Amino acid sequence: MFRLHTDGFAGLYGELFLATMALLFVIAIVSGVALYGPFMKKLPFGTVRKEKSARLKWLDGGGRGGLFHQVRASLSGREKPPCSFSP
Repeated sequence: MFRLHTDGFAGLYGELFLATMALLFVIAIVSGVALYGPFMKKLPFGTVRKEKSARLKWLDGGGRGGLFHQVRASLSGREKPPCSFSP
């Protein structure tokens, strides 16, 4: 189980692959915040526009759900990995 989570049974290439995946994870989280932030500056935090069209309700609800998942992913991605890359 330890080798599966450190190098995916692929040695150095597995470690580099997992490091690349971690970097892409961080880039996805940061870019999501960077793209979502400017759209929501006009509204109070977590607002769902109920008096507008159904499409806007779905978009606002999806944004709120996405924000929740982004925070959850950031916190779980920050946890200390079960392995150390030093010998």
